[in-house]
Amino acid sequence: MPSQPPGATIDEVTLTNLIRDYSAPLHRYVTRLTFHDVQLAEDIVQETFLKVWQRPDVINNRHASIGPWLFTVARNLVNDHKRMRMARATEVNDAELTTIPDWRDPISDNLQTQAIWQTVALLTPQHQAVLLLIYHHDRSLQDAAQRLGIPVGTVKSRTHHALRSLRTMFNQPCPSGETGDASPPLRCRR
Repeated sequence: MPSQPPGATIDEVTLTNLIRDYSAPLHRYVTRLTFHDVQLAEDIVQETFLKVWQRPDVINNRHASIGPWLFTVARNLVNDHKRMRMARATEVNDAELTTIPDWRDPISDNLQTQAIWQTVALLTPQHQAVLLLIYHHDRSLQDAAQRLGIPVGTVKSRTHHALRSLRTMFNQPCPSGETGDASPPLRCRR
């Protein structure tokens, strides 16, 4: 086999004839191999013709028909692409990350909700009413003041004192002899 000089390529007329004769059959073949990924098939067909262009010795010396060689090169390129995809980590864009649901433990959430309501029940009725309107019913300060028949400043003050009382109750350690986490005291066990 005669050696080709580095950078030798086939002439433009031969390449044009190969593309005309083999482009459509190669494209159909590669599209089936890529599970109908048309864009990937087009890229692989182009790369196949690039390999032919870079290897003029294949046309001139080795084969009576270039067709089987083209289909083999295309199949090998598809396999190379599959191997690259399997070796590479799956790409995830930022939009997909925001759609991943935040897993929450429903039992833990339920226990926490119960503990909060039990602790709120220890507050004065005035503090309970303010917290219920502001945080549970999502009312504004003005709306809560109007519903309770008290000034807005009083709503602010009661909300502040109620939250401070809740924070204090949640941070109390368990009485001696009981185990459990320190918040709230209602979760202490004997």
